[in-house]
Amino acid sequence: MDDREVQAVIENIKKDFVDFHKDSTNLLSLFVVGSLIDKKYNIKKINDLDIRGVYENVTPRLLQKIKDFCSDLSSRYSTNDLDISYSLKAGIVKPPVTNKKRSLLIHFVLFSRADYLRIPRLHAFTFSRFNEYLSGPLKPTELRLIDQISLDDVKTEMEGIKHSIEMIEGASLSFLEYEVQGADCELGFKSMPINDDRMSLEIVYHSIKWNILDLLYALGQEGSNEDLLSNFLKLKNIDRKFGRLNTGFLKRLENIYADYRDNNSVNTDLDEIKRDAVIFLESLCEIVEDLVR
Repeated sequence: MDDREVQAVIENIKKDFVDFHKDSTNLLSLFVVGSLIDKKYNIKKINDLDIRGVYENVTPRLLQKIKDFCSDLSSRYSTNDLDISYSLKAGIVKPPVTNKKRSLLIHFVLFSRADYLRIPRLHAFTFSRFNEYLSGPLKPTELRLIDQISLDDVKTEMEGIKHSIEMIEGASLSFLEYEVQGADCELGFKSMPINDDRMSLEIVYHSIKWNILDLLYALGQEGSNEDLLSNFLKLKNIDRKFGRLNTGFLKRLENIYADYRDNNSVNTDLDEIKRDAVIFLESLCEIVEDLVR
């Protein structure tokens, strides 16, 4: 499959989600976040389609219907060249290992209205800024608008600086996921051990990338969710304190992550990268604390 054919699959899956919900009276908003929005994206070896659904209520029946639907999409659109999988976890996820030419992860996360109003501010802020509205009576920003985040949010929220350090040092992934509790569903904070180099690299890369980007926004600047190094250079121009951070580490991380995304495998020892990531994030935290004072 060439890039245009893969993009056609992605756009068809978006339409299928709209069709799946066309008779729903429970859906409040369906939207795409992340990198595959508005058809203005490049196809890579590993692709993540991040879709969010907010409902008046999340029930065991709805949860099962969503699982069955995503499983059907995976089977229907997978080919000899394209592997399609899905996840319903709210957090950092990765597709399974595949020998196929490309992979697509359908990352569908659902929330009840009440739970959406309680999700971490950094997540809600990202959803407010980067989204492609698909369907439902409300756009995501009409449900919850977070148009500014603080330095303290970046330091303390889920997947912020301190939490990122905890995940890397503890080799543990934290995420939100619904669990059936009798006749109800409850959104719970969970964790699982990381014993996979690909997931370790995903956590390191996204921890560095998003904390730098969120710091830019907290300081009133614009950034790109695709360009780690240029975002960091903007930070250095804001305050000289950021200049003491290790730019060489960022370049090395970019190269290792690009190689992984091209080959769906990690071809380097990550112990040093993880140590350097913790040092970088700890230094970033100290600078943020200085700026808050």
